[in-house]
Amino acid sequence: MIQVLAQVAPPPTTWPPLLLPAIIFVCSMAAFVAWIVYALRKRSELAQMPHYLGLDPRDLSDPDRIHEELDALLGGSYLYRSGYVTVVDSWLQGRRAGTTVHVIMLREYPVPGSFRGDDATAFYRRAEFSDNYETFVVLQTPLGTGGTGGTAGTVALDLPRFLLVPNNMFLNMTDSSRQVVSFANARFIKRNRITSPDQAATYFAFTPPVQRMFLDNRDLSVESLDNTLVLCRYGCRLSPRDVAQLIELGQQLGAGLAAGLLERRRLLANAADAAAAQATGA
Repeated sequence: MIQVLAQVAPPPTTWPPLLLPAIIFVCSMAAFVAWIVYALRKRSELAQMPHYLGLDPRDLSDPDRIHEELDALLGGSYLYRSGYVTVVDSWLQGRRAGTTVHVIMLREYPVPGSFRGDDATAFYRRAEFSDNYETFVVLQTPLGTGGTGGTAGTVALDLPRFLLVPNNMFLNMTDSSRQVVSFANARFIKRNRITSPDQAATYFAFTPPVQRMFLDNRDLSVESLDNTLVLCRYGCRLSPRDVAQLIELGQQLGAGLAAGLLERRRLLANAADAAAAQATGA
């Protein structure tokens, strides 16, 4: 006689009725405390930044005047979304190695149908601003003689207009390739997309040493306009150390671009001399 022993399933595990809400509450409080600590640390870094960088803070007590000056500095920039409502959290300015340096930390919020100055004060304390952090480092090179002479500061006046942004599939699918500058370095063009109305000058300016600065670029955008280099990181509030590194990168980039343009000028001068000698000999 075979007896089959039925296995009795264990009773289902029962949780105390308040355990799950308690876990959710504890996790929420931990996240809230972490956010508070992060915000306090960022505020402390913002207060220490002028001393760390050796730059002077601008007076931000008059938002209308600040917006006018910001538009005058960056109004022609594609990276700066002119027309959006803006809160400027910090604006530092000073001189570094003969270059005027601006470090601007702001928050932008697109208001459909509205432009900066149209009831902008109504949006100054909107919570939506908290997710739109942007850090700009602006380098204004010293004025030269408009292209005569041979110093890097003079050649900087002839920097071509260009826009460098991190490359991605969406850009390749939607943006026109008419003004895209092509380079032989596959790793560089995989990471970066450069557009310029003066492709020849931009090609010469981005020498191999300059390209190596951006081989691993993921979130840095750079623009050249009106004797100014604009470096921007979207969606982040940088630490004083990160900003110092960005300023140093901008200065190295300016020197590298100027060196490439000097070489282009030399090649063009040699070609002109050769053509003139050939015409004289003929």
